[in-house]
Amino acid sequence: MRIAPAEIYLIDAATLSPVDVNASARQNLGYDGAALRGLPATDLIRRSATAAWRRWLQD
Repeated sequence: MRIAPAEIYLIDAATLSPVDVNASARQNLGYDGAALRGLPATDLIRRSATAAWRRWLQD
């Protein structure tokens, strides 16, 4: 999980909050692990999709 090139999120099923987020996700979203762990999974999905679109448009 830690060295995977893809974004990986370990989500707590009860709270829908991230328990762990790998380096690829932190780098792509521009947040540190603590900040990402404070966001609900729905926000992570939205931010991840937005970041992907920005990268795609820059290419």
